[in-house]
Amino acid sequence: MEEKKKKLEKLYHEMLKNIQDYGVILLDVDGTVLTWNKGAQEIKGYKAEEIIGKNFRVFYTARDREENFPKNYLHSPKRKEEQSISASD
Repeated sequence: MEEKKKKLEKLYHEMLKNIQDYGVILLDVDGTVLTWNKGAQEIKGYKAEEIIGKNFRVFYTARDREENFPKNYLHSPKRKEEQSISASD
């Protein structure tokens, strides 16, 4: 059973990685980019090896970063609601 689960998980990650029409990005709780797919590369212009491990603040303007918009967004009630909805789907 565990082997089947690992195979399905690997297949799932390969599928996400190859989606080209949508950027699929996984961030940790601090905003560090954990995964990056072809769609994200097309939309944002970064290759996976350039962005994985970096903070998503790089997507924002200097002014937004100075005003802590990225951090505030990560910890906003709306963001938590979005996460809750997507996790229950």
